[in-house]
Amino acid sequence: MCKKFYKEHKQVIWTVVIMLVIFIAFSAVKSSRGMYAQSYVDNNAGFEEARRGKGDMQMLDAEVTSSPVAEGVERKIRHTANLNLEVSKNKYEEAKAELLLIPESFEGYYTNQYESKRTIKKNDYKSYTLTFKVPVESFEVALDRVKEVAEVNRLSVSASDMTTQYQDAKAYLESYEKERVRIQQLLSQADNVGEIIQIEERLSHIQRMIDMYQQQITNVERQTDYSTITVRLDEKTPLSASFYQWTGIREHMRNIVRGFDSVLVVITNLIGWVVAILIIWWVVKVLKRR
Repeated sequence: MCKKFYKEHKQVIWTVVIMLVIFIAFSAVKSSRGMYAQSYVDNNAGFEEARRGKGDMQMLDAEVTSSPVAEGVERKIRHTANLNLEVSKNKYEEAKAELLLIPESFEGYYTNQYESKRTIKKNDYKSYTLTFKVPVESFEVALDRVKEVAEVNRLSVSASDMTTQYQDAKAYLESYEKERVRIQQLLSQADNVGEIIQIEERLSHIQRMIDMYQQQITNVERQTDYSTITVRLDEKTPLSASFYQWTGIREHMRNIVRGFDSVLVVITNLIGWVVAILIIWWVVKVLKRR
């Protein structure tokens, strides 16, 4: 009877089996893609959050990468600071002018300044960014002056030890300078054109290395003799505007829609499995009756 039923319904049975195989394969591929996409979104969200930081937090970071150096050697430390300040709209211009006076008052200089404007609920709010350098011995005092200008929302301070890099560059420079003297002596003693050409090529290479290490030393000295401070000054937004800007209502709505979409996908997958199981159950039941 089973063989007879199979022969009579062979086309239907194989159609059901093929549909089940396709459905299972499609579900597996879709599930793996969904897991990959979710992992990608989560990783990027974590990255963006780490990159941006939180505006309403005040952070103080200190990263000092120290390396063993000879005793008595003057350390070369690079100091940098980043601050976010906030001031009321009517005091913005005054605070901006006060910031511009700080570099000069400490015998420093500014390297970059930038002003932008953002619109929230048809109101304009300005932001001003200033980057300046001050002598390393005035770093802490200048930083305190900046913090007095307006309310500090975020502060990040870092220090990097460049002593080893500086000492290595000096050692290489001295070595190449000594070699240059020896090569110059050989050049004065050369008595044929071939030797002169070879010696001059070597001398040219040595000079390039000397220039390179001299530039490295100069760069380290510039970075460590002067500290860098970057300040961002924002006009304070009213509570309603801040709520509109930072709560991310639109993003929350998108997340809710995505959540419902995910639920619908799960329900659809479950319905597909239920239908497949019911079809198998029906086929088995019919086979048993035969």
